[in-house]
Amino acid sequence: MALGRQRHVHYNQVLTNLAVDYAPMELVARQILPVFPVVNATDVYPVFDKRLFDDYEDLRADGDESNEVSRGWKYVAYMCESHALKEHITKKMRANWDSQVDLEGSISEDLKQLVWNRYEKRVLGSGGILRTTTNNIHSANVNWTNLATATVKGDLDTAKEAIEAAASPTPNVIVLTPQVARHIANTTEWKDYHKYTANIADDDLPKSIYGLRPLYVKAVLNTAKKGQAATLARVWGKHTLLAHVNKLAATQGSLTFGFTAQWGQRIAGTMEDKNIGLRGGQRARVGESVKELISAANAAYFVENAVA
Repeated sequence: MALGRQRHVHYNQVLTNLAVDYAPMELVARQILPVFPVVNATDVYPVFDKRLFDDYEDLRADGDESNEVSRGWKYVAYMCESHALKEHITKKMRANWDSQVDLEGSISEDLKQLVWNRYEKRVLGSGGILRTTTNNIHSANVNWTNLATATVKGDLDTAKEAIEAAASPTPNVIVLTPQVARHIANTTEWKDYHKYTANIADDDLPKSIYGLRPLYVKAVLNTAKKGQAATLARVWGKHTLLAHVNKLAATQGSLTFGFTAQWGQRIAGTMEDKNIGLRGGQRARVGESVKELISAANAAYFVENAVA
């Protein structure tokens, strides 16, 4: 919640501008599953099934018909789901809020963040779409715990080759937490490989990991029940995912690991509610209709618990 959400206090602009709230970490799920607008909330989408690589007999005898083939895609049904949250604004809250501050905007921004937190969990969290074994090439036989013996590059090369052998484009991103990235940067193999080069960004995290663009999952979520002291836990854990992501796949007609189907625009607005508080007020609401979809499961490789 934003600063000053208690209903009996004055909402001070200067203190609000200090941003004393705990700021949520950057969210990356939409970089892994880029948003593609869809015309219909319910429809079908193409899933890569490798039939484009089948060895068809193409010899045609004079007078015979050509053999019929498939273009290498199948179509699967989807249905966009609505996700929304709301918060009320009493007339007392508005009366005690500095006029220069956008009350609805502040509340809407917080609601959007909470909706997107849940999206991050659906994609990256326990039981999320990226952790489902049928949604990627799954490997649990990698261990980079020992800094002296870890073979990160060789294991990533194995993952790349597995994706390429499954007729998918070479992966271009790697999904991991800053904790795992720092561990990789401390391995003997990494230090030897980068002995004469610089590959560290300003925040001490590698800008590239053996040719892959890192997407750092920094998100944490409160796992405690309402009313209990906050217990924050990383959404992603110590896992790693390699994937081929193409944000232009929808317009280029090319392949990407997955995407987020979005029906319509994100909704943000207020409505009058005379039953709030003594004098009535408004309800602010933010939401969207989306569905996370995997279109090429073989274009990703999941490494579970790469570091103990």
